[in-house]
Amino acid sequence: MNVFSQFSNQFSYILFSLLAIVGATLLLWRARVRRTVIGIAAIALGVAAATGWVLLRPGEPDVDSVEAAEALIQSDKPTLVEFFSNYCVGCMSVRGMVDELVSQTRAHFGDDVHVLRIDIHTPSGRELRERYGFSYTPEFIIFRGNGIEAWRSHTPPTFEELETIVTDNRSTVSG
Repeated sequence: MNVFSQFSNQFSYILFSLLAIVGATLLLWRARVRRTVIGIAAIALGVAAATGWVLLRPGEPDVDSVEAAEALIQSDKPTLVEFFSNYCVGCMSVRGMVDELVSQTRAHFGDDVHVLRIDIHTPSGRELRERYGFSYTPEFIIFRGNGIEAWRSHTPPTFEELETIVTDNRSTVSG
């Protein structure tokens, strides 16, 4: 996998923000706008980008060790895993959908389904990313009970897709 494409995916928010600031600065400079106005515009865009990052970033991981993550994945309950980067535009763009899916899952299944959100920039997240073999974020994996991978995509699953896997797992475990 191309190292630059991995970097640009996982740090896309920072790259897009810098590109916007540099692009706006160059446009203003070419339009012969005064330097003080260009400086103020660049600072304002920087503050907007920083504020957007604070408000939109996916957040903190649910586990802080590979062992804790693997214990949940290998349990007899299905597990939805989201691998994310706090600097990835794609991860930020699906945050609302993932939050809604997690709320629906917890309301409907309670403790019968594990939900893990793992930051790929933590030591355990890097190790799990290597273990599960993917390069781009976000990455979603649904495991049946006992760590059997049932579904994988860069987009969040629908509640119906998750429900099907949970129902199949229940019939397998009880049957």
